[in-house]
Amino acid sequence: MVNINSKKQEKQKKEETGFYLVLPKIAEIARKKDANLSQVIDAVRAAWIKSLPSKLNLSKKEQSEIVSREELIAKCKSMGVELPKPNSKLLHLVMKYGMDSHSWQYDTNFVFKYRLHLPIRGIYNPQLEPTYDLFFRLFRKFYKGKVKGIKNVLENFDLSIRPLNLCSSIMFSEAVRNFLPEIEQKFIKDPFGVQRREHLVLDEKNGKLVYLATRKIEHGTYLAILQTVAYCTAGCARCYRGEQTRELKQFKAINPDGSESAIYFLPPSEQVKLLVRRWNKEKNPPEDILFSGGEPMDIDLDEWLKIIEGLKKAKFLKFFRICTGDLFLGESFRLIQLEFLEALKQFYKETGKAIKFVCNLPHPAFITPEAVYTIMTLHEAGFGIEIQSQTPLEEGVLCFQGDMQKKLKEYDGVNNISDTQILEAWAPSLARSFKLLRELGVKISMVADRPYKFIHDMQQSVSLIYTTVLFSLLSEPHIGTTDAAVRPTSFAAFMPKLPNLNLGFHSLEYLANVDGAHKTTPNGILIRLPHAFGEIAEYEEPLWIGINDIDTLKRITDINFWKKLRYKVKELVDKNVKYEKNKNTKIKSYCH
Repeated sequence: MVNINSKKQEKQKKEETGFYLVLPKIAEIARKKDANLSQVIDAVRAAWIKSLPSKLNLSKKEQSEIVSREELIAKCKSMGVELPKPNSKLLHLVMKYGMDSHSWQYDTNFVFKYRLHLPIRGIYNPQLEPTYDLFFRLFRKFYKGKVKGIKNVLENFDLSIRPLNLCSSIMFSEAVRNFLPEIEQKFIKDPFGVQRREHLVLDEKNGKLVYLATRKIEHGTYLAILQTVAYCTAGCARCYRGEQTRELKQFKAINPDGSESAIYFLPPSEQVKLLVRRWNKEKNPPEDILFSGGEPMDIDLDEWLKIIEGLKKAKFLKFFRICTGDLFLGESFRLIQLEFLEALKQFYKETGKAIKFVCNLPHPAFITPEAVYTIMTLHEAGFGIEIQSQTPLEEGVLCFQGDMQKKLKEYDGVNNISDTQILEAWAPSLARSFKLLRELGVKISMVADRPYKFIHDMQQSVSLIYTTVLFSLLSEPHIGTTDAAVRPTSFAAFMPKLPNLNLGFHSLEYLANVDGAHKTTPNGILIRLPHAFGEIAEYEEPLWIGINDIDTLKRITDINFWKKLRYKVKELVDKNVKYEKNKNTKIKSYCH
């Protein structure tokens, strides 16, 4: 039994040893050719697309089973997904380091070899100095004048950016900020309540507490966190499990009195075997199970085959889900490994129960040709697989509250800020967010299922008021071309004690008009909203004047002001105003 997947981490660390200088060397090769690292990545990707089989060389049967080069290119063009630009010279230069079209898809260690990785305290490792230098060359715009501050963060932060996420379409958009920590960043402890003792399904072995799953009271799902609890190469900087995935802290049970107890993890197949045994005896059983991590796809293939086999014995199971960042965040090919797909297909054939991938999708730029190819391949498999895209609304990636705050500062000292001034602060940021989210919704609906869910950032980079206003506008069917088919099923805030709290415009009205629903506290504000569970859900966040104070909230929910705000956002969206990207996202090649 282990608390974290230490043996796997040791193996991966050993595999990675010797490769820590590869990415800086490749960046240097690009610099000497008056190019940048993103162009190298794109050259390898373009070669991969070119290597896919042509439709002309496939039989009719193969055409129904295999995604051809022509199909992928046509689908990407129809969706507006950017295709990588080929560069044979750059490709030839990096092939000696193992970067080529075949390894891009089939080398299971590709990410470990070529990711940009600074482990905890890695900034003090002389061997990693080239990687450290490369990080600041690539992202210096984000940390101008803040080098000391970000060094303090990186000291205890496991930074990881997969090779695909260094490509041009991601690096030169807001999307790359998904992986970059903020100055003085601190993770909120267990914001979803998955470690609370009262929510844990535990067993005991050799006198030690063994984790099986998490289940909130009467919740219809088992959340089964697997042994990869403290490991994820996707590297999302604001991961809700950031204490484990980015700071590599142990997963412990949080007791009602605030103390913590050690928890141990079995091999995943044993964990599922014990959970299913208990599940079959439940008087109020859940109907599905959601596998999570870290990154659950980091589990060895052999273990996954045993897990899938074990689930066949779960008599109350209606479907099972895998929560993964791999599809959209740079390691999608793991989802279409032949043996894995065959096991899923056999499970569906024997049980008739659907399989669903709940996929983290933080920005439309992550809908890459690789992700499109993987989704098309899953659909070609011909059995019940559903793609549920889950989008966190985070500052600097899809939300731009910081721009609003800068505008509001211009009015410091001004009494009675006018409606016009509030509109000038709010509307451009909302319109920018709206266009990105609409793009995301349209693209994902063209290749998979409609967007599944938008989630408020559990690390509180942005106000719940802002994100609820944004979702309320996005739910409006007459702004831009948004249609019900491309809007998410819901917008939710994840609660530590209760199931997810779904929000909308009427939530804002409740907060503005019901006594005690919005309170100022020494730490900021306390939001209290009725939950369908039959209790009051509470949520705290910092106070941002002009954004989530009660006066601003009352103004926003005034129906006449709301009409003005809606019209202003609609005007900006309909005119397709091209907003200048945040200066911090204008990343230039350090070779120029």
